[in-house]
Amino acid sequence: MHITNPHTAPTHTHENGVQSTMLHTTDNGPHSSILKAPPREPGLSRPHSHTATEEIFNLGPPFTFDKGRTLPRYGYTKYPAGMVHGADVDLPEGYHLYVRMSGPSEIHFPEININDPQPFTPLEGYTFVASADENWPENPGPNLGQNIQTRTLSYNPKTQKGAFLARLPANTTLNLPPAATELLIVEGSLTHENNTLTPGTHIHTAQGLNLTASAPSLVFIHQD
Repeated sequence: MHITNPHTAPTHTHENGVQSTMLHTTDNGPHSSILKAPPREPGLSRPHSHTATEEIFNLGPPFTFDKGRTLPRYGYTKYPAGMVHGADVDLPEGYHLYVRMSGPSEIHFPEININDPQPFTPLEGYTFVASADENWPENPGPNLGQNIQTRTLSYNPKTQKGAFLARLPANTTLNLPPAATELLIVEGSLTHENNTLTPGTHIHTAQGLNLTASAPSLVFIHQD
């Protein structure tokens, strides 16, 4: 099991002011990071695509993107490899994102007309859900423990794995079965082997995992 505290992990500041903190990476597999950006004038982002699937969970303020879509706080979106996105971005308060790429990726900037809606039409596999701050719809995720409420963000019926949110009341235990798992603590605090894990802590493990909430908590979970 690998635990990363982004408050102490190395952070790189890019020329455009974006700060990136790597949480987990492998040579040929997925990698996850935290990205923070300052406020930006509307319309300066170029439509682009990646050669790997990109998943985004918004930890910060809401912003608009992709011709008027809004990604709210604790909103989630998923772009399959090759899907063009990222146009007409408005970041009045910047952004604070958890980003997961399914593997090594190249970025492409196609020559397209941004007024053409076709490049931004959701494709099969595209996922966008409302904020975790709102009432959760009837799409519960896996049973991860007694009194724990889960919400499915994306799901692969072939592998029966995907991305989920989980709300933990205080003094409940989160039980994760053995699988390639990434977990990000969003709110609250959890304990593992007498260690207190606070918001922003990222865990990567292929083993089963038991975490106890010492306060009401919200966690993001991704399993392959």
